[in-house]
Amino acid sequence: MPAPVIFIDYENTQPADLDLLMDKACVVKLFLGVNQKSLPTEVSKALQPLGKSVEYVHGKHSGRNAIDFLLTYRIGREIEADPSQHFYIVSKDRDFDSLVKHLRADSVQCTRVETIGGIFGISPIAVETDPRIDAIVALLTGMKSAKPRRARTLRSTISAKFGLPDGPELETIVAQLQSRRFLTETAGKVTYK
Repeated sequence: MPAPVIFIDYENTQPADLDLLMDKACVVKLFLGVNQKSLPTEVSKALQPLGKSVEYVHGKHSGRNAIDFLLTYRIGREIEADPSQHFYIVSKDRDFDSLVKHLRADSVQCTRVETIGGIFGISPIAVETDPRIDAIVALLTGMKSAKPRRARTLRSTISAKFGLPDGPELETIVAQLQSRRFLTETAGKVTYK
């Protein structure tokens, strides 16, 4: 049985459980948007042990669904090369579900999951919400039209208010804001719900 091929829509979903891939026979294709120029150290450390089994695919064009179309194209190429593989799409974007249904109708094994753990049947672990989240939501809500519109500005606003350096703690807070569906980040831009 060939190793599963895992397509990570990193522009949409930044999985916190990449370490689950360690010691697994798999191929990982990490799709990055045009504005994603670097990866957090934790991501690099988690993927480094996989060596040549990891491919970083940088989008060359921006625009709505640009990475989604690139990812779909690359899945098609992989299916053409070896249709017996099992493909996983790691993304919170439910638009991929129609692709998955189409591929399954053609007897291609394909599954969309929101976490790496979903590939291995591991449920996401409930993470205790940071008590500062409510204060951050209140701060950003009070800013009305002056809310940060760029990911970098959002992080510096939170960092300045709570004295947090760049790093895992700040990224966890931003991830919790996203999981609460208070905001979304796409290609370095922030949208509030």
